[in-house]
Amino acid sequence: MALQDSHAAWKKLVPYLYDWFASHSLTWPSLACRWGPLLEEGPKKNRQRLYLSEQTDGSEPNRIVLVNVDVLHPRTASADHLQGFAEQVKSPHVSKPVKAIIHPGEVNRLREVPQHPHVLVSHTDSPLLYVWNTDTQPDRSGDKSTSAKQQSVADLVLEGHTDDAAFALSISDRAPLAASGGKDTQVLLWDLESHSTSLAATRSGGGSSSAAGAGTRLQALHRLVGHEETVEDVCWCPGSAAELASVGDDHALLLWDTRAGTAPALTVPTAHGRQDVHSVAWSPHRQELLVTGAADGTLRVWDRRKTATPAFAFHHHSQAVTVVEWCPQQAGVFSSAGEDRLLCLWDLEAKTPAAEGGEGGPAAKRARSAVPPQMMFQHAGHRAPVVDFQWNPHDPWTFFSVADEAGEGGGGTLQLWRVSDMVYRPEDQVLAELEPYRDYIISGSEAALKKADALAAPPEPAGADGGAPSGTPADTAGQVIERRTPLGAVLSAPLASMLLALAGAAAGLLPTASVAADAIWTYLMPLAAACYLLESDLSQLLSSAGATLVAFLVGAVGTLLGTAVAYWLVGPRLGPDGWKVAASLCASYIGGSVNFAAVSQALALAPGPALAGAMTADNCVMALYIFTIMSLPAEGGSSSSGAGGSSDSSSSSQRPAAAVTAESVALSTAAAALACTLGTRLATAAGMPSLGLALMSLLASGLAVLGSRLAAWFRSRQHGSVAGGGSSSSSSSSSSSNSSGQASASAPPAAPFAGAEALGGALMMLFFATIGAAAGSLQALRGCGWLVLFILLQLSIHLAVCLAGGRLLRLPMQSVLIASNANVGGPATAAAMASSKGWQHMVQPAMLTGCLGYAIATALGCAMGQWMRGWHAF
Repeated sequence: MALQDSHAAWKKLVPYLYDWFASHSLTWPSLACRWGPLLEEGPKKNRQRLYLSEQTDGSEPNRIVLVNVDVLHPRTASADHLQGFAEQVKSPHVSKPVKAIIHPGEVNRLREVPQHPHVLVSHTDSPLLYVWNTDTQPDRSGDKSTSAKQQSVADLVLEGHTDDAAFALSISDRAPLAASGGKDTQVLLWDLESHSTSLAATRSGGGSSSAAGAGTRLQALHRLVGHEETVEDVCWCPGSAAELASVGDDHALLLWDTRAGTAPALTVPTAHGRQDVHSVAWSPHRQELLVTGAADGTLRVWDRRKTATPAFAFHHHSQAVTVVEWCPQQAGVFSSAGEDRLLCLWDLEAKTPAAEGGEGGPAAKRARSAVPPQMMFQHAGHRAPVVDFQWNPHDPWTFFSVADEAGEGGGGTLQLWRVSDMVYRPEDQVLAELEPYRDYIISGSEAALKKADALAAPPEPAGADGGAPSGTPADTAGQVIERRTPLGAVLSAPLASMLLALAGAAAGLLPTASVAADAIWTYLMPLAAACYLLESDLSQLLSSAGATLVAFLVGAVGTLLGTAVAYWLVGPRLGPDGWKVAASLCASYIGGSVNFAAVSQALALAPGPALAGAMTADNCVMALYIFTIMSLPAEGGSSSSGAGGSSDSSSSSQRPAAAVTAESVALSTAAAALACTLGTRLATAAGMPSLGLALMSLLASGLAVLGSRLAAWFRSRQHGSVAGGGSSSSSSSSSSSNSSGQASASAPPAAPFAGAEALGGALMMLFFATIGAAAGSLQALRGCGWLVLFILLQLSIHLAVCLAGGRLLRLPMQSVLIASNANVGGPATAAAMASSKGWQHMVQPAMLTGCLGYAIATALGCAMGQWMRGWHAF
């Protein structure tokens, strides 16, 4: 009863403690679980792979299961969503199994190979370890046979242990080296490098005719001897391929350095007194620190430079600590979980009571309540021992945790959650955000809540320069300059907005990145494109799209050529991962930034200086490139007539423009929002979020046609009722018809979405100001000189090929520039350029052609990467 009461009390606090929370009921308990690669990035959530194990009762085979998880962005989930979960149901955030692998025996531990995130190594109750390529393993979801002959065939089997090795497992992030410990008291190492190519590329046998143990065998590279009892856990030193640590039932913590031999380099014989040590983790930020957890619930943090006594010692868990892990994003923060059902977060840099004002400080109050001042958060959502958890490497302060509830009459529970930022943000920031709600917190009055909502401002996001919109002042000034100054008439409002925003960001007056800027890219940009499409003319689509498609393919060839030449000239200066960076940039400049992420993930470009520098250089140079092509003159030609050129002037003089009313603006906004929402939802449901812009374009164009025809039909009914009021002679009928025709010619056209173009234009100005502000972060390019030179060479050759190819093939300059924009920036920036230049007939071709880049750029970028890799090796 006490457990139920404490769990109910915790559940009431979920909306206050968590930014996001989801609970997923598992059919079978899961002893091991791991985050997989990031699959899709969306405006409100990301889709990520998750690896789960299933520990069955013998009626079904034990399996490794691949699922997809939708991870909501921070400050997206509502309080009702947070409080309205049930532990006994499946979560809508977790997909059905994407693939299943039948495993020989229970899966006790899983670890991914950092160099190949789709490759897993598994531990079971045997001396063998199994290596699985999850991309190429056949799907065995429908197989229920428990026969050994029906097990999946492992891609690689690691041999060497002489007794069961159940839990101790770690993979180095520096090289594909696996470390394992077991009952034979030894720590064994395997070098997977010689098999990494085949694991990453070949098709697994995976058939049903042989057991998993029939796969390729690999003997241990090193055998480290020093423990006297079972090795319970092992971990590599981050960034090292030679240093590792292990703990065991002999109460010892051992540090190893394979460069010095196979004997321990350092021994802490009684790390937790006479207690078995179950877990160990090495800090990725301060490599002198390790944390260990023991059977009595104690935690100890060790400085390997002085191990006579621990640097910190905590005794908060009431039962054995089974898992410890450091935060990958925040120095000094780690977490621990164990058999007492708790998962705790610790901050070693938390101020002590003396540092926080003696007896009156916050840390002193925590100390008086017997809570260590370093414990910053406690997750109490499980009703059974926590058997595994992991920080999300792609999403700060986000976790999964799993509990074995078989003893409670259930299977298991997977919980996905993110700590509220009020837990870890500076106290003064949190108090400032809560200040408007002081009266509501005290009184609970609804009137006080409404007043607080009106006064409250969103918090300044961590890592951002500020929360102010980066585009609003600049875009407004840009439009004024265009309309009222001679220089503005030459520059145009988009270029003037970009220049002003760039100058403001360079001077530090505007942030180069902010929440508002992200919202403009994610939400307002598609909405603006949809508004323009509501007044598009589909009759000109084929003539415009054909030339734009040809120009786009020419631009793709230019990017490939530019990448090859630039890599030949400066590739060796980009470092050992230079070919991966070059391939990612190549894909980005064929189809947009979505492909940059896809190729960098496919080529296992690890987070670090190379990736960060490439992203910084890409953002700044891309903004300058868009500014450049927007500045180039484009002769109108025949294609401009569809955008309000000279061929439309006579028609315009005979037929006045449709009147813009509040009703038409509201209808335009609703139709654009509907197209964006349906396009995004349909693309997400189909598992291809990158097609959202293409579907939005089709839906908005369809609504434009439907709206025009409905309006014309209503007008015809209205005129018919007026003209057909009674019988008349043929002459009077002819006269009436003629007068009706004259009235129709002089009346505004049937345009239910009048004003949509102007609305889209206002939103587009915000977009171009945001691009200009991003280009103002030139100081961030320090240390990226060779990357900047590489991109400049790459884009210069791309532009030269576009212009030369367009001239040779006699393509309209408008199509050439829009296609180049679609290559480099993607469909959104191409559509923005078309609309801002007044080329409304080019908006839809820009969107559709740019979406084509999403489909082909990843494959081309990966192929170019393999070519550069071979050239670099040669």
